[in-house]
Amino acid sequence: MKNDINTAFSLRIIEARIHYLEKLSAQKEKAVRSAPKGSLKIVRRGKPCQYYFRDTSIDKKWHFIRRRNDSFAGKLAQRDYDALILRAADRELKILHPLAALYQKGSVEKIYSRLPVLRRDIVSPVRKTTAQRLAIWKSIRYEGKPFYENAKVYESADGEKFRSKSELIIANMLKRFDVPYRYEKPLELKNFGTVYPDFTLYDFRRDCEIYWEHLGMMDDSSYRDAVLSKLADYERNDIYPGDRLILTFETIKQPLNTALVEKQIRRILRRVNPEEAEKD
Repeated sequence: MKNDINTAFSLRIIEARIHYLEKLSAQKEKAVRSAPKGSLKIVRRGKPCQYYFRDTSIDKKWHFIRRRNDSFAGKLAQRDYDALILRAADRELKILHPLAALYQKGSVEKIYSRLPVLRRDIVSPVRKTTAQRLAIWKSIRYEGKPFYENAKVYESADGEKFRSKSELIIANMLKRFDVPYRYEKPLELKNFGTVYPDFTLYDFRRDCEIYWEHLGMMDDSSYRDAVLSKLADYERNDIYPGDRLILTFETIKQPLNTALVEKQIRRILRRVNPEEAEKD
């Protein structure tokens, strides 16, 4: 789904908003309780403003706040502001809680998973399941870059070939986190031509591919210039680092940092691991 609303993504936004508002509401409720009592009136008579307060539990008279007690006026104003925030947050929460429950229990995308298996086999869901989308993606045949004769090759335990030791390390870590990938799957970039990202991953949340480029010879000036040109072409095709493009770097003095590779994978795990995506 490129243009459809993603139900799971919407639910996460709602839940994040609920979490923020509940935390904010608790903070403001505590602040209002601990704030000084009374009403604040601000009068402009020249410069600066004059502040008055009254506490109707004592009397109805407005009392002038002397300049040296301006902080007291600030506390009253802050209390009034916090009370408005508290009321607004409570109103929003009364709407969001039922909406979140509706998404969790009654979204149209979940109806298919509740059908008996025999019925699922003969109907076409409005949105393919994670397993169906993964199977379709993995079934797409492609021809990667050839390995030239006598070229250095690094082979994984299951016989997959890579051009560098660092690519083999990244591949092994993706496998460890059960992230499916395609190695050097061709990608057509407008006004540039065909590129072969080191790894292509499937983003189940957005139904699109994301790409991982390991830039392993950043000491080499000609390689670096080619990399910068390539990255610019990615961006011209609306593929941006941190969004649909993951970048790792390496130099002779700064080899691949496996801790950062793991951090990158964990950052996107809910998008690219089928089981994690299925939870959404």
